[in-house]
Amino acid sequence: MEDFEEWWKDQLKRREQKKAIKEHIRAALEDKANEYKKSFDECFQGVDLYDKHEEYFDSIRVQFDGKAKQALIERLNKNRLDLAYLNMKRQVARDNIKL
Repeated sequence: MEDFEEWWKDQLKRREQKKAIKEHIRAALEDKANEYKKSFDECFQGVDLYDKHEEYFDSIRVQFDGKAKQALIERLNKNRLDLAYLNMKRQVARDNIKL
């Protein structure tokens, strides 16, 4: 009977240890995920390039004419699309940082 009681105490002790380890690992992973999200957000703070391109687009439209204007506008439109695509990919990547 003592063997059974000893075995049962060991089982309860192991169960508590497993629970403590799982909680510790989960807390550590949550901390890392939050840290990565924070650093990810800090990398992309500052001036939004898309808005800057809007400003350039507006000033080019007023100051240039002819083929130069058309070439610059096409290039800025392409850049705006590329930036919107990259911003979308960045947001998806940030949202996928989780447990």
